[in-house]
Amino acid sequence: MSRLKSGMTFACAMLIGSMVVNAKNISESGQAEKVFSAFFHAMGKPYRTGLPDEALQKKLSPYFSKGLAKLLLEAEHRQDECLAIGAKINRDILKHTKRGETPAILKPAMIEGSIFAMQYESPDGYKVIKSNIQDKNTLSLVVEYSYHDSTAASAYHWKSKVILINENDQWRIDNFIEIPLEAGNTGKPDDVRSSLNNFPSCINDYKNYEKDNSYRH
Repeated sequence: MSRLKSGMTFACAMLIGSMVVNAKNISESGQAEKVFSAFFHAMGKPYRTGLPDEALQKKLSPYFSKGLAKLLLEAEHRQDECLAIGAKINRDILKHTKRGETPAILKPAMIEGSIFAMQYESPDGYKVIKSNIQDKNTLSLVVEYSYHDSTAASAYHWKSKVILINENDQWRIDNFIEIPLEAGNTGKPDDVRSSLNNFPSCINDYKNYEKDNSYRH
């Protein structure tokens, strides 16, 4: 009897331990989903596209990790730089374009589309369909977005993964990762952090333009 009782006690302890862990995981997932929900609604209606400007970044900063917030601010500054340089180059191109010629207008580097939703379209709704606690400091959400086009018979749906990390006991969004639409796609999925890290500086473009067109000045 003592062995049976001991076994039952151990089993009960294991069950209680499992219930505590599950309850904690559910609580953590719920907190992470609240952070994502607050972020999604802060993006506004219609959902903002392209890189957020400094005003919107300030509004979104409570939901982003320090690392992602820093990357966004740096990329936004480089994009502003590219737009200013592009405008200067295009003014020079137009100035030196002869009548009847089509000017070779330069399109500056910029991020377009819904960068955080990993699509060009802007989502008008979402639902979290899966959460996964990878470790005590990392959690991922699989989010299904929807976009309703008035000319289409049904809504367009796609999915992406949202990575959150624990910073100072608070869940913060650290990355957005594409989930390819095509089954069996083995290529590396796009993600926001990589896009921001790879966003170019346009200073060299301007220097090269000045060098190639020095005869004009």
